[in-house]
Amino acid sequence: MSSNEVLLNVDQYGELVQLRVPALGIRGEAERSVPIEQTGRGTHALLPGSRFVVIEGAGRGIFTGDADRYNMQLLAFISKLPNGVAK
Repeated sequence: MSSNEVLLNVDQYGELVQLRVPALGIRGEAERSVPIEQTGRGTHALLPGSRFVVIEGAGRGIFTGDADRYNMQLLAFISKLPNGVAK
């Protein structure tokens, strides 16, 4: 099964609602492979206390293609965690 088939056909939402850990979703606004409502905002809505960030103009592979803005969001999230490690 391809990764897209897994995303579209495997229901993991029941497991997501049980998570009780800090969660961050970062999505490029120009990412077009899977609808943002399905894999971004939909997932965020299921994770209590999660944070979801859309980076304007960024596309697929945001962690390498737009690493500076990706890392800025990641470090900001980590710094707000209890015992955050970002300094």
